[in-house]
Amino acid sequence: MYIRKNLGNQLRLLALMTWNYIQESSSDYNFYRSEEGIRNLSKIIQGLAPNHQLVVNYDPNGAIIGTTNLTKWAHQYNFSVYPFTFRQDLFSSNSFEELVKYFWHTVQVDGFITDHPNVIL
Repeated sequence: MYIRKNLGNQLRLLALMTWNYIQESSSDYNFYRSEEGIRNLSKIIQGLAPNHQLVVNYDPNGAIIGTTNLTKWAHQYNFSVYPFTFRQDLFSSNSFEELVKYFWHTVQVDGFITDHPNVIL
């Protein structure tokens, strides 16, 4: 918000979305993950970069059990969605590729933030 409002910068901006476990900010992180919060952001940014765990729901074993509303709401307000961080070393080879396919085809994200672009491509 500071970049857009105080500096008047017109660069394409993405909101990095995660949790506020260590209270590093006074921002209400939960609010900005709600539909109202995303609508509020639409006046300032053009896209979301959420932690991938905010885009889908996982069971305790790490299997995907469904999607959240975050991508749907983001697309409703014309945001691009680029979840992070897709790291092949955190998943077995097959499950990483399946995860990427799920995010691309089912969740319909617009791209990925990754350390392994060769696998994503």
